[in-house]
Parts: sequence; structure tokens; C-alpha cells
Amino acid sequence: MYEQISSTAHVIAHIRSFTNIPYAGTIALLAHAREETAAFYHRDDFDVDLDGMQKLAPWIEQRFYSLHQRALRQGHNDYVELASGLSPGGILRTEESENRYLEVDLPEMIAQKKKIAEQLEATHPNLGFAALSVLDGAALLKAVQAAYPEMHELTVLNEGLLQYLTHEEKRTVADNVRRLLRFRGGTWVTTDIVYKNELLEGYEQNDKTRRVRQIMFENTGRDMVECAFENEAEAHAFMESAGFFATRYWQKGRFDSPRASHLEHQQVWVMSSR
Repeated sequence: MYEQISSTAHVIAHIRSFTNIPYAGTIALLAHAREETAAFYHRDDFDVDLDGMQKLAPWIEQRFYSLHQRALRQGHNDYVELASGLSPGGILRTEESENRYLEVDLPEMIAQKKKIAEQLEATHPNLGFAALSVLDGAALLKAVQAAYPEMHELTVLNEGLLQYLTHEEKRTVADNVRRLLRFRGGTWVTTDIVYKNELLEGYEQNDKTRRVRQIMFENTGRDMVECAFENEAEAHAFMESAGFFATRYWQKGRFDSPRASHLEHQQVWVMSSR
């Protein structure tokens, strides 16, 4: 099931290839993201417009920069990215030697990411990888302790994870992150708080977008609309019940691409353990 969700990383990597995010285009090529995206969406009655997906690139670029700018503002030098997929975030952050970055994802994805880092000659000594499920709290804590034996505070971050998880699974991830932060200190930063009405607005535009929603469900077993929060109040209540102080920010982000300059601010949530 979770391996199926992980396959969406190639779709995002393909869209990211249309942005000006460093390494994004090369990572997409090395991961065969275009071919994987074509296979993901191909049906006898439907083929996605691979070049047309670039219209989503400004949003993906905005989400990436907004997340990482807010993460940098936390003032910590040790990072843990959950479900890092094919994001170049870890490679970029560890070009600066004072930062340490641990990428966490399922074994198959981590194996591919490590190979790509080698091909990019970006196997920085301060970049680490942990092959595990983010739902496994004991394994996550063990991996972080092994990567960062010093008791420094952490910034845990993620984009493109929670919206595929049921509320029960979201709670498991939240419990695991809270346990980590209570032990180490730090904050959790995410762009993954999305609402049902926003997703429905996108999916109900026409027959093609409705078919995209159906194919996404067929491939992942998850309906993102059903997995989403009803509204901001429900999201706040969820985080508070999980033991977090939650603050929502509207982050503009840094955009190298003028295509993204017209977009509204990206919602970024920062949580600290109560």
C-alpha cells in the first residue's frame, strides 16, 4: 500500500523538472520521472499530457521554497525530512557544511535516491539516508539517534505526505514526530495541511480532472479528498489533540522563476510539542 503511495514521487519529480529548483531537472532525468509518470497515468481511455503538467510547476516550486524557507527560520542545523522522495532538499541543504540532513523514506525510494546522489556526486558527508516507514516510530527514533548522537534540536519537515494518509495514519505520524521532538526538542514544519473544498475545486473542473482523481485512487488506494481536513479549525484541533502547539503561516517563498511570482502565499504549518 505505502509503496503505491511512494510512486507519486516520480510524478512530482516530473513536474518539478519544469521549475528552476536546483538539481530538479537532472534528478527527474536520472529517475526516469517522465516515463514513470506516463506509466502511472496511462489507461486505455486516458493518457496524461506530460508537457501540459508544467502548469502545476509554479505551485510545486512555491511549495518547495516555502517549506524550506520556513524550516531555515527555525534556527536548527539538524534536519529530518519525512518521505523525502526525489526532492533535492537534502542535497541543497548539505552543500552548506554546518547543516546535517537525514532523508527518510521507504527502502526502494531510498535506494534510488542514494544512487542519484552518487550520480550527482552529491554524497555529502552531512547527508544521511534512513530506509523505513514514517509510521514506525521506534525505527524513526533509532535512525535519528544514530544519525545525530548529539542532543541537538531538530527541524522535522515534509511535503506531499500527509495528504495521502488517513486521519488515523496522520495521527500515528504526529505521535511519532511528537515523541521525537519531546526527546530531542525542535519543531515540525509541513505544507501538507489541505482542505476538502480546495481539492474538490481542482478535481471537479472537468471530466479530465475527475478522471485524474480516479486514476490516483486506483494507483494509490487513497482518495486525497477523503483524506483531507474539512477546514482549518479541524486541522488545528487535530494537531492540538496530538499534543502540539500549531501555528499557520502564509509564506511567500523565494522564487527564481517569474512564473511563480503571481501566486498567493503558501500555507505552512509549524508545530512544537506541548
